[in-house]
Amino acid sequence: MYRKKMIKGFGVAALILGIAAAKPGFLKTVDASAATAQETAGDLSGEDGVQDQEAKKDQDEELSITKKTYSHEFKTKQGVIYKKISYEYPVANDDSPAADAFNGFYQKRRKEWIKNAKNNLKDAKQDVTQHKDSPAMHYADEVACEFVQNGQYISVLQSGYDYTLGAHGMPYRIAYFFKTDTGENISAAQILGISKKELNSQVSDLFWKKYKKLKDSKKSPFYNTAIASEKSLKGALKKMDFSDSCYLKNGKLRFYADPYALGPYAAGFIEVAIKL
Repeated sequence: MYRKKMIKGFGVAALILGIAAAKPGFLKTVDASAATAQETAGDLSGEDGVQDQEAKKDQDEELSITKKTYSHEFKTKQGVIYKKISYEYPVANDDSPAADAFNGFYQKRRKEWIKNAKNNLKDAKQDVTQHKDSPAMHYADEVACEFVQNGQYISVLQSGYDYTLGAHGMPYRIAYFFKTDTGENISAAQILGISKKELNSQVSDLFWKKYKKLKDSKKSPFYNTAIASEKSLKGALKKMDFSDSCYLKNGKLRFYADPYALGPYAAGFIEVAIKL
């Protein structure tokens, strides 16, 4: 099951207040204060062209990746749509063991996602039938995909939105890293050369520093002390696992916390970053 645990350590009161503050629709933006720094281009004109050769080698090793989409509409006998699903995923087009490993991984993930997306079809059909006067209302689960290659690694981030009627749905993310030369799925901890425990400790510290820096700001994405105490926030951070909540962008590993985990729905995915 891909869904992350959306609420960690805050209780029912935080959830109710978070939903009350939320805006309808698909929240596409993330914490503005976590905006990614501009990527700077390094000087590859090294002595005797060595750096140029290394850069070309990395480029040659990259896989040729495109995207495909599986989609389906579930309808009643009367032709009323009660759920739409759409799953965009990456495909390596090369004829190589690395491409085979990469594609095999996502073939399994696609099958698992489709199976999970069908879990609430009975509820969807029942709810939509009750709202037959509003034919535009139906359940939906949609996933968009983006990927980055940097020579050594492939970072794939899938952004999903699960809607079951109501004011808004729930955004979620699915993120994985792969070795370019083998197509092997690896973790952020392996990329950084540290243990999973060390990674979670370092990332938790970054989130805590960000919270302390912004706690008195109107732009803070975190729960305020009226909803969750600093003690409860620290407790939530200690329980969180960031090893599969990370993607690569502009030369940085960006770690994220799901909506409701550390802040209200309207805050979206709260992020911190480590330079790779």
